[in-house]
Amino acid sequence: MKRLIGVLLILGGVRAVAADKKEDAIKDAMEKLQGTYICVMTETDGMKGDADRIKKLKLVVKDKKWTVYIDDKVSTSATFTVDPAKKPKTIDLTGTMGGDKGVKYLGIYELSGDDLKLCIGDDKARAKVFDGKKGTRRQFEVWKRLKE
Repeated sequence: MKRLIGVLLILGGVRAVAADKKEDAIKDAMEKLQGTYICVMTETDGMKGDADRIKKLKLVVKDKKWTVYIDDKVSTSATFTVDPAKKPKTIDLTGTMGGDKGVKYLGIYELSGDDLKLCIGDDKARAKVFDGKKGTRRQFEVWKRLKE
């Protein structure tokens, strides 16, 4: 009996360490995403974003908040969580204002240096690839972090 209790205690400790590692990985990923980005490209359900409008877009990622600006006015705001252990990495955004308030969007992301790729599905279908082809109902965006 003592042996079984010892094994259970060890297994519990292993699970706690694994949970701590996962939390550390999430915290690290959230910190790496922080910054201010300009939009490079968008494609939504097969439609490329208007070049003039894209130039006006800015994304600020700070303190678990995701805020998109158009001409320095808030356009969209959300809280978000990530799972960097998934392949591709996942992101869940929940709108915090306007018509998107309370709406959850499931997506994937890839951060390579200062380049951020993001592909968002909807609350039922997480994107699996980085594209916004016609018929997919996905929104694909490419952002470039500004040097601060």
